[in-house]
Amino acid sequence: MHGIEWLNEPEEHNYTGAASYLDLLYNDSAPLIRRFKAAGMSVFRVNDIFRASKSIILPKDNHKVKEITSKIVGRIPLSPVLLIKHPVSTIIADGYHRLCAVYYFNEFSLVRCKILNQ
Repeated sequence: MHGIEWLNEPEEHNYTGAASYLDLLYNDSAPLIRRFKAAGMSVFRVNDIFRASKSIILPKDNHKVKEITSKIVGRIPLSPVLLIKHPVSTIIADGYHRLCAVYYFNEFSLVRCKILNQ
C-alpha cells in the first residue's frame, strides 16, 4: 500500500493505548475495545483520515514520528490504526503518530485500520 507494510492485526499494546485514551472520552472503554478486537479490517487514505478527524499533523521532527518514519523506510510493518466514526468527526483511538509518519511519507497512502461506527 504505497510502499508501507502493515501487520494483519493491531498489536495488543495498541488496544491498551486505545483504552487509556478512550477512558478520557467515555465512561467505559471496555465495550469499544471488545468491538475493535472483533472488527474487520478497512483501508482509507491517510489524508482523508486527517480530514475526518480534524486532527493536527505533528511536525516531521517529532521524536515518535521520526521513529515510525524509520520503520516505514526500513519496511518494518506498522500496526493498523484504530478509529471511531462519529457523525461529524472521526476519533483516532490509537495510531496518531503512525498516521503522521505515513502522511509525510505519502499523503495519499492507504492505511489499514479498524473502524467502529458510534
